[in-house]
Amino acid sequence: MKTLGKNSGFSLLEIMVTVGLIGILVAVAVPNFGKFNQNRMVEAAAQRVVSDLRMLRTVAISQHHWCKVEFFPDELRYVMFVDRNDDLDFSSNERYREMRFKKYFSGVSFARIDGINDIPLYLEEQPSLETISFGSPDNGDLETIFKSGGKVSKSGYIMIALDRDIERNNATGQYLVEVYRIGSIKWWRYDGETWLNF
Repeated sequence: MKTLGKNSGFSLLEIMVTVGLIGILVAVAVPNFGKFNQNRMVEAAAQRVVSDLRMLRTVAISQHHWCKVEFFPDELRYVMFVDRNDDLDFSSNERYREMRFKKYFSGVSFARIDGINDIPLYLEEQPSLETISFGSPDNGDLETIFKSGGKVSKSGYIMIALDRDIERNNATGQYLVEVYRIGSIKWWRYDGETWLNF
């Protein structure tokens, strides 16, 4: 059996250099990971809005009831209703689900960042460039209704962005969710030059 001599293993200097290099790599990677995590947060928020709207449309079609989604941008939330008694009065006992951005998507808001004018809107009516375009924020009518056939009462869009990008007026990474009159839903991300469709 062969025995190891005095010169086997790692020296203290080699271990210290290796630990130092790992420390430098971690110091460089941690800030980038934080930015990556925030970018994934706004994407997840947009994806949640899309999936909730598609799910509500599916409920309207499968259960043959009208379904409403109402947005409250100042409170960073939206509420979905299913009109189970078909009286077209969406009361609180017909509430289906509520989504609060503050609870699940910290640092994400309904927002439109200035400087983007080439929004890919393929709606019947080109609305003014607001944060949410289903109605007028003045009368609190930020809603649309999915009819039992899947079509919506009003086409429109929702814009979603990170709070830090809103403060910096940085439009890169902003998301746009469009709801068409026929009930289909598309979403887009702005990459700084153009809108990318998902």
